[in-house]
Amino acid sequence: MKNNELLKKYAGISTRIRRIFAYHYDQIQREVQTEISTLTPELQGQFMDLVIEYMEESINWPDPDDQETFEKQLLG
Repeated sequence: MKNNELLKKYAGISTRIRRIFAYHYDQIQREVQTEISTLTPELQGQFMDLVIEYMEESINWPDPDDQETFEKQLLG
């Protein structure tokens, strides 16, 4: 079975996997925000931009906000 067929056949599992990614994406952001909370707002913004860019660009973290986009990114 091809990967795209797998995601369509097991749509409920695929949706739950996306939600797992979304939860962890948010959790990482919350924990980073806690760590940088004593910095100036400008530095906090720089750190958050750096972390988000790394997650989305460097490690190709799939977009957790939209199921169709999430699946396309998983499929490459």
